[in-house]
Amino acid sequence: PQKVPAARRDAFDLKRDWFTADGQPLGNRPLRVGETAIVRLQVRTNGRYANGLVVDSIPAGVEIENANLVQGEQAVVTVDGVDTRQAMQNSSIRHVEFRDDRFVVAAKLADKMQFFYRVRVVTPGRFVVPPSYAEDMYQPQIYGLAGGDQMLEISDGREDRAGTGK
Repeated sequence: PQKVPAARRDAFDLKRDWFTADGQPLGNRPLRVGETAIVRLQVRTNGRYANGLVVDSIPAGVEIENANLVQGEQAVVTVDGVDTRQAMQNSSIRHVEFRDDRFVVAAKLADKMQFFYRVRVVTPGRFVVPPSYAEDMYQPQIYGLAGGDQMLEISDGREDRAGTGK
């Protein structure tokens, strides 16, 4: 759409955060082509939804790197004290999909849940970060929508070497 839909948080409150490959907050610094980052998606709700669906569309310029944080990670990565592998083994998670343009989780949603996935930076530029979305799959009028108003800055890494002779 030409304009991002307004956020809706009455049923689900969503928040996306970006972290470095070792679990440190990314802050406002641009990403560099070739590096990886961890994305955390937090979903809060006041109710219980046995058939929750969470969709996190990824911006252009990045692609999902490791389709399985549970088995694919060699070292333990913690984000704010949470082991990303253990979080993705939560028994409330029923299904996870890593598509070309989005990360999808079907889960029993209650209280606060966190989901993690890793992306690799592939293309320099400025890209719109699409909104995150959650719904009750069998009651789609119950949903939450957040984000979509952020920009992702990706450098090609050349400016890091400028003036250093490398």
